[in-house]
Order: sequence, then structure tokens, then C-alpha cells
Amino acid sequence: MPAMSQAAGAVAIASCLAPRRRWAGVIEAITDPEALVVRSWIGGADGGYDMAKIVEQSKGVYRIDWDAGREIVMAQPFFRYVGRGGTARQARNPGETERDSRRGTTPRSECA
Repeated sequence: MPAMSQAAGAVAIASCLAPRRRWAGVIEAITDPEALVVRSWIGGADGGYDMAKIVEQSKGVYRIDWDAGREIVMAQPFFRYVGRGGTARQARNPGETERDSRRGTTPRSECA
């Protein structure tokens, strides 16, 4: 699995940038409780700020301190509504037409 986050996966569905045929897989990945981790570019393991990370980040250094091949960074609370919207869109429209599948796109009516 490539590195991803709940936010990126949810935006891909909510914005209709992800092909409809991939929605179910994205939803499965970003809602897997075993894969979700809480991380921040400037946060410590205790949930507070980490001054060393803050200094690094101010210099343009972004360290990935999670297993990017297996773990998915959980969306921040203020952004989780996008994830719920993407999940709801998939639940409302689980099927796809053959034409949509061939094109790899979502019908415009779904992306209004």
C-alpha cells in the first residue's frame, strides 16, 4: 500500500478525482482501525508539541515516523467530516455502469 492519509483518500472521493471503481478500496483502507495512526509533523508521541520537530519543520524537514507502507494517518478532527462524506457517497452509490468503469470516471451528476 502506498503512503496515504484519511484526508487524502477522503478528498479523492469527495472531489470525484478518484475513479469510482477505486472508491470501495479507498474507503476500506481509510476506515481500517488497525491501520490508522495519529501523527503530526510537529507533534510528539505524547500528543503535545515536540520542539525538535517544530525546528525541523521550520527548516523544511518532514520526517515520516510511521510505517508508511502499512499505516494511514488519521484525519484531524476538524477534517473528518470529509471522510464521512466520502464514505456516505460510496454507500449511496456502490455500483457503477460499464461505461463509467471503462472510462474510470464518476458520472457528472454524482459530482455536482
